Amino acid sequence: MTKFIYQKHCDEIIKAISDGTLQHGDKLDSVRTLAQKRGIGASTATHVYHQLELQGWVKAIAKKGYFVERPKDNHAQSYGSTFVNSRDLNQLPLTTAVQYSLSMPDVLPLSCTAPSTVIDSEVLLNKMHRKALSVRPYRIQNHDPAQTAKPLRQQIAKYLLSAGQLIHHDDILITNGRNEGLAIAFLACRLLQNRVAIEVPCSYYFQSMLQQYNISTVAVPMQADFGRELNLLDQAWQQEPFAAYLFNPSFNDPTGRVLTDDQKTSLIDWAIRRSVVLIEYDRGDLYFGGQRPASTASLLPKDSRCKIISINDFYDTISDRFGLGYLICKNTYQACEISQQAAAELPLVSSQAMLLELFQSGHYRKLVNKIRLRLAQQCQQMKSILNAILKSELAQGQLYISQPAGGPCLWIGLPEGKSSQQLWQLLIKKQVAIAPGCLFINNQDCDNYLRVTFGLPWDDKMEDGVWVLARTLKSFVSPVN
Repeated sequence: MTKFIYQKHCDEIIKAISDGTLQHGDKLDSVRTLAQKRGIGASTATHVYHQLELQGWVKAIAKKGYFVERPKDNHAQSYGSTFVNSRDLNQLPLTTAVQYSLSMPDVLPLSCTAPSTVIDSEVLLNKMHRKALSVRPYRIQNHDPAQTAKPLRQQIAKYLLSAGQLIHHDDILITNGRNEGLAIAFLACRLLQNRVAIEVPCSYYFQSMLQQYNISTVAVPMQADFGRELNLLDQAWQQEPFAAYLFNPSFNDPTGRVLTDDQKTSLIDWAIRRSVVLIEYDRGDLYFGGQRPASTASLLPKDSRCKIISINDFYDTISDRFGLGYLICKNTYQACEISQQAAAELPLVSSQAMLLELFQSGHYRKLVNKIRLRLAQQCQQMKSILNAILKSELAQGQLYISQPAGGPCLWIGLPEGKSSQQLWQLLIKKQVAIAPGCLFINNQDCDNYLRVTFGLPWDDKMEDGVWVLARTLKSFVSPVN
């Protein structure tokens, strides 16, 4: 999930090589065996070997496996000298504690979102990677002197068209994922010295980036009635104009909503009137229903000069270790391309070729469908456990559980006066981590909300953790005197 998990296993294998337990030339366990022995996912095990190979400790031989390859004159570096035990997490600042909890093998990280992990796609991804490398991937780059491979952009446009979205491939820019996509949007639209409106709750990662860039923000709380939300947005603009609005149109908030085409169109109309750039984080591929919801960018009239940037990535669908994404750049492509050239690393051609194979073969669509189905099933499993334990609290309106139309998360509303930060402290002692609502806004307005994921591999640890969550919620909301 995060670097701390795989680094622990890398360090243990390096130690075994260094002290002679493993000798030069020894064959190592297969990825699947390593995962089983160490109780980690296959994707994490693959990443362990990949990192050891990059550092020179392991050599991969096609069709044979991994072998010890002790590096010559290796000068290992230590990155930090402290560690944090799960029992100490309550002593840390909340944001730091949540980050640490993601990497602790004894803690169930219901605080994170890694929906692509619900399907083990290692075999498919290895196959696509080998096939991509066999056709000289750098040739693709030579055919497209811009930042991205034209055939890949065309395949993404074709995929979107199958969902009813007409996007020209010349409006698509390949990136290294969502964070880089947002950084490019900031630079392209010259937002570093401007004010930006954000919907709240806001993506924790995006909120962190806004803080790092020291961008002035105004938070607009989501409303069940989108018309009221649009009025709040306009009131904020009239009070002090802002240059851009950062939002997520699909199942990002406690309402679990998916904005309709009409609602997105009304947002576009408002942005045109106020000359505001729309920056959309689109996770529509995780929709539980039929056709993928349309991006806001796809609804822009052809002759409109409104600027829209739609951020998409493949973290949700391919792998939490697959670092590619794309932007849909409406009236912003040239500025985004220049910003990427100036401030970002070019996306790996081999990864682009692999992604191209996934699209051309039809495997990407099949993979997304499998993930959607599994997420929908696991959402129902989690809700069934919560409903069974919290039946009376839900019936009395003491608790609220969102009804998402997609995505990997549930939002849970606590009674007024109950703090999700206090609930975090109770749960982390039981080795279950949640995401308190205050992580998604820089004040206490969301403190009686928490977010939990159902988008992790559903195993015994996951199921047991959900039962712990449900029972702890019950005692927290309805303590026994």
